[in-house]
Amino acid sequence: MRQLFEAGCIQSAYWHRFSATAHAPIGLDPASYGITLRPLPDITFAHNDLEFDDPVGVDHDFLGVGLKKALYNYMHGVGLDADVRTWFDTRHAVRATSRRRGQRSATSSVPAPKVPADLIARALLAR
Repeated sequence: MRQLFEAGCIQSAYWHRFSATAHAPIGLDPASYGITLRPLPDITFAHNDLEFDDPVGVDHDFLGVGLKKALYNYMHGVGLDADVRTWFDTRHAVRATSRRRGQRSATSSVPAPKVPADLIARALLAR
């Protein structure tokens, strides 16, 4: 995303957290996607967003905050040259996970990006 903003390919975007929905393929056949649906709550109106367990162990709440913050700043031209990991509050991830499970979070150290820093620029030059 950062490279697309920097190159002027996009001017705005919105981060939407993934949701397993009842009528989408992932809700109809969760095993094919490697997830397990949690039991449905006792509600009488609708079962649209389904809670699920992700076997990868990703902390979606932690990632969502950092991704929203990064995207907002990129839209305003801020932090385009900063290390992408700076948008994630790793101190909060460790505290929140420690309270929940009594252990350190796998997200307490955000991995470095694997995408080349000039991927979009090279692709645009190759056109």
